[in-house]
Amino acid sequence: MSMDNDGIDEVVEGQFRVLLTAASQAGEALARAIEQRRREATADSTREAAELRSRLDAELETARASLSATNNPQWWAQASAQEISEMYKTARGWAAEHPELAEAEERMRTEVGHRFGVTIENLTATGAEQQRARAEQAEAASLTRAAEAAEQREDQSEAQREHESVPAVREELRADALAHAAEAGALRVRAEPAYDSAERREATARGLTEAGHSQRQVAAVMRADVAQARPASQAVSGRPDRKPAQARKGRTQAAEQQRSSLGR
Repeated sequence: MSMDNDGIDEVVEGQFRVLLTAASQAGEALARAIEQRRREATADSTREAAELRSRLDAELETARASLSATNNPQWWAQASAQEISEMYKTARGWAAEHPELAEAEERMRTEVGHRFGVTIENLTATGAEQQRARAEQAEAASLTRAAEAAEQREDQSEAQREHESVPAVREELRADALAHAAEAGALRVRAEPAYDSAERREATARGLTEAGHSQRQVAAVMRADVAQARPASQAVSGRPDRKPAQARKGRTQAAEQQRSSLGR
């Protein structure tokens, strides 16, 4: 692969930088995965751990064989941008496993800078910064979504509390209304004189006289009133089969005395 300084090669160089940046990041991820597998293989003495160590050793030898091609100038002259990027990913991933592979990674950095004018270290730094920026943006978006969800839950809780409080308020108002009605009824009963009483009859007679009725008319009304001894509404609403209550002796004598006084 070679590049001249024209417009087309600038496009190719840009694509090459993108490929190398991705290869560098993928190589770092591969290195972490290999390190984790190596720890798991050395921390256990079981058969599975032994098989894992064997697989890692085989993959290491494959990587060494592949990267040996980077020692050949002809390979560099014929390799495509994709092939160089894939080879660098392998070198970056296995560099910590063998000194020969660490040398291969360093050699590729040098050759890429010399042949193509691309500094892989700068690409790696830029890629890391971009990755951190993306991570920060993702975290900010996650925090924003969490805050919005919390606010929505609070609004729903407030609405639920208001909805649940309505029946309680209605019940309290209903109880207050019943209490006020009962109190008003009790006051009204205490304020009104008893129907079968001398005070009420005297007030009735006085009212009839003031209304212009003659003494005879007033006396007739009061005699009927004393004989009835209860309001006309109660007499009408009473049950037909109910026998009239026997007048008490004391009340009869009082009525007779009142009739005598009215007749005079």
